Amino acid sequence: MLNVAYVGALYHPKGLKTLYYLTNDFTVPVNWFIFGWITDHYKQYQCDNAFVYGPYRTTCELYDLLDYYNIDIVIMPNECPESFSYVLSEIWEYKIPVLGTDRGSVCSRIEQTGCGWICNPSKMGEKLKWLNDNPDEIDTVINRLYDYDVTSIEKMHTDYKNLYAKLIHDS
Repeated sequence: MLNVAYVGALYHPKGLKTLYYLTNDFTVPVNWFIFGWITDHYKQYQCDNAFVYGPYRTTCELYDLLDYYNIDIVIMPNECPESFSYVLSEIWEYKIPVLGTDRGSVCSRIEQTGCGWICNPSKMGEKLKWLNDNPDEIDTVINRLYDYDVTSIEKMHTDYKNLYAKLIHDS
């Protein structure tokens, strides 16, 4: 059975409802872990079938959690597009594949690298079942991660700073 983690701030735009439905669907054969800050709305959408750690303080602490709980993949069920995703970089730096939604930078970065899987939030349960039945697919993506040079957060900052400076200069 797969060990699947959600990492980061958990609230509606980040996929709270999708995660609630997935963790409470006992036909999805995974062990669930939630590492990160959780909104007060979580009380309304309690994920009873998940181990909830709560906020982590450092990337090193996150990596210890991923290692200790033997996390196979991280799920990013965001409902709103993101512009970069620090969490995606942190997870890929640790060489863990990501199942993300078909929107925003998570989608485009997974498409560009092949270091995960993309699907509509409504299809994530089916994809997790498929991944549980096809562990070789996870190993294939992990091998891609070892060959991929993850865009660092520092490089992303520099790229955006240069882009914004160019936009301001050109206007």
